Amino acid sequence: MNAAAGEATSSVLTGSLIALLIGSTVFSFGYLKAKVERANSDYKKTKESLPGMRKAYWELWLSAVKVGFWVFVVGFMLIAWVIHDTKATP
Repeated sequence: MNAAAGEATSSVLTGSLIALLIGSTVFSFGYLKAKVERANSDYKKTKESLPGMRKAYWELWLSAVKVGFWVFVVGFMLIAWVIHDTKATP
């Protein structure tokens, strides 16, 4: 009777182990499939919005160049004014 009980326990443990391995494998593949689909979706969204991102980048760059130009002009004028006042003052 002990041998039969041992075999039944062994069968239950083996079945449980196999079910656990199959379940974890299915879960892992499902998780990885979801991650791949999410990455693909994010890639497609980024690819679609890329022209807008490029346009925004160049608009920002152009506005920075304009601001830099005016800062340079104002700075040059202030330096010229200081030099002129220094030469004009005896």
